[in-house]
Amino acid sequence: DQRNDLSYAESIYTTYGSGLVYVLGGPNEEDADYPQGVGTNHVYPPYATLPDSALVQGQLYTWAHSAGRNVKVNQMDFGAGWTSTNNWQGDYNPSNTGINQNYTPGGADIGSAHTYISNGSQTELTVLNIMRANALLTTPGKPVAHTEAGIYKNTGQGINYLPTVAGAMTVVGAFDSAAAGDVGYLVYGLQDDDTYGFYDSTDTNPNPMATYYHNMTTILASTSGTYGPGQPPTFTPGSLNVTYSNTTTAAHLLMQKPTGEYVIADWHEVLMDGTQTSQTRVTDTITFGQTFATVKVYDVEIGTTPIATLSNVSSYTLTLNPCDMYLLVGTPAAGGPVTDLIPDGTYIIGNRSNGNIASMATANIGAGIIQGQPGSLDTTWTVNNLGNNVVKITNVGVGGVMGCVSVGV
Repeated sequence: DQRNDLSYAESIYTTYGSGLVYVLGGPNEEDADYPQGVGTNHVYPPYATLPDSALVQGQLYTWAHSAGRNVKVNQMDFGAGWTSTNNWQGDYNPSNTGINQNYTPGGADIGSAHTYISNGSQTELTVLNIMRANALLTTPGKPVAHTEAGIYKNTGQGINYLPTVAGAMTVVGAFDSAAAGDVGYLVYGLQDDDTYGFYDSTDTNPNPMATYYHNMTTILASTSGTYGPGQPPTFTPGSLNVTYSNTTTAAHLLMQKPTGEYVIADWHEVLMDGTQTSQTRVTDTITFGQTFATVKVYDVEIGTTPIATLSNVSSYTLTLNPCDMYLLVGTPAAGGPVTDLIPDGTYIIGNRSNGNIASMATANIGAGIIQGQPGSLDTTWTVNNLGNNVVKITNVGVGGVMGCVSVGV
């Protein structure tokens, strides 16, 4: 029953600690037919009712935030109760459930949604917006994670897309979700079943979805400075005064890698009615707001080799195929606003004779070499980033108190 599952979750966290577990999920679709049927076999208590599931949710939340623990908790998920009388909100609305089991939601740090495309009149953006609003009915004011996201595969409860279309739209959904500020978008599942998976039903052959996702993560990956959920950021993102000529039929997301490169995602989302590949392409001129030394342009559906490589550019015009995801990776010119390198300027470093720690204004400084002129001697210092805008300077070579140092990128 749910309480056994709760004790298992607590035991896993106790055994492996916060280094492994970042978020715990609440009860999972306890309104579906199977758990509801199991619940009727229990005389007392009826474990699978939504009111009791909400109690378990509350117990999980209390445990996760007690005894020095600070584990984030997702709200419980729902998979049934879709009726016209509750405006197709399913059992997310605690005061108007479709299975007539109203409840008081338990505590949660994150709202949770199971987000699926089920007919050709829906885009990823449409369904994400609907399910985000539903999740906020149980967890108002909190961020939302789509703990299951996918596209139903079979006709009868789906749209029978080509695997290429399903893969492209699943990638689009990831960026729609990120652009909306969601904290999670988890594709369901690993292999074909009722929904499109990363692999076919034999779990042997990758679907286009797997290829596109792998291309996406490869392009977005950083060579250094990476950090995971729950870990402190390794850098402070900069800003880019980017503008777009197409704000009606194109969507955008600006990102930055820890190594300084800016990444601009640009896509043309269309109705999921099976005719995407035949719909009209659109153009979008991106003005970067500065000159980039290089810009590499990728189409996630094509691969991890750039479809264009540009030098010393301040703008670029894209022609967007429906459903394709384009990623532009821009490397700022030397001396440009790269936030994880030492910017041009003069800094009072501090006493260099004992390797002490110094703060460098507001810049987030990465490891590197700075050169200066302390007194009358030229020398070189190794700089190691300790986080929080603090660096440690070693190997200074000459004793004494260091004066002003002119620093160049």
